[in-house]
Amino acid sequence: MALRLLIAITALGAAAAVVGCGDPAPDGDRTVRAGEEFTLAPGDTARTAGGFAVRFTGVPRDSRCPEDVTCAWEGDATVTVEVTAAGASPVERELHTNRRFAAETTVGGRTVRLLRLAPAARQGGVPAARYRARLTIG
Repeated sequence: MALRLLIAITALGAAAAVVGCGDPAPDGDRTVRAGEEFTLAPGDTARTAGGFAVRFTGVPRDSRCPEDVTCAWEGDATVTVEVTAAGASPVERELHTNRRFAAETTVGGRTVRLLRLAPAARQGGVPAARYRARLTIG
């Protein structure tokens, strides 16, 4: 009996390790607090208690240097978000992974910041549905 329990615990631990690897899981449509980091998949929305919302709409351009490739420039990915301040119409904004360009935008007095984009660039591209944007609302 103890051996079975040990095997079961080991199997669960291995499964948890596999699930914990790879791309960050999206948090989905949810409410977040100011300053809290959250991850969105394309089409997902994060809202604050005050009615401010950010929806990750996609990655129209991704010229980041793919893994296992030597590049002269690190490249850039453009992340588009739809931002809605309380009582206002949504506006679309572009955020960038390369810090030479804007990684944040301010709408209705709140700042949305792109922290990172996963997964890393790959030769042949990344399927649109696999992108995950890590953001904060300040």
